Amino acid sequence: MTQTPFDSPSPSEVGASLNETPQDAIDASATQLYSESYFVVLTGSQPEEILTAIELEAKLAEILTTFPPEDLPRPVQQVEAIGDRVRLLIDTTCELTFDNGDFMQWYAVRLDKNAPD
Repeated sequence: MTQTPFDSPSPSEVGASLNETPQDAIDASATQLYSESYFVVLTGSQPEEILTAIELEAKLAEILTTFPPEDLPRPVQQVEAIGDRVRLLIDTTCELTFDNGDFMQWYAVRLDKNAPD
């Protein structure tokens, strides 16, 4: 019988093991899909950078030491610790705009390994 787009895939089609339900296999891959390990960062007229999550956190923490808190999004202003502000910025925002008109934007990206030749 031919499967239609509305049929549920079999466990073997979603890569489930004998001890794993199809839903478990889907949940595991969804976690992998949405992990934020790398970010593309755009800053003013600078070329784009690819940063790890840790590098982006460090860069934002450095910026926030001199960034006016009143220019941050309101939910971020309510957080006291720089580290918590950074994490909230990464999780909820993708841009900071500076007084001089410059900006910094960051977007999560997924990097694929090069396939062997």
